[in-house]
Amino acid sequence: MPLSGVSVLLKQKYSWHFYSTALAIAVSMPAVEERDFYALAFFLIAPVAAAVYLFSFNEVRRYYGT
Repeated sequence: MPLSGVSVLLKQKYSWHFYSTALAIAVSMPAVEERDFYALAFFLIAPVAAAVYLFSFNEVRRYYGT
């Protein structure tokens, strides 16, 4: 997780994808291990919100030069 955050700060190629994936895995693992799929739906709200922010807002795209 720290490596993905650093890659986002350094504006590396595919850092958005790496960060979104790492965040989703880190947040959802406790619910998957407990097989609590109702909690999994709740825990995936934060990664989905982060992905929507990183991939849809023009300010973020302008910051990364894409």
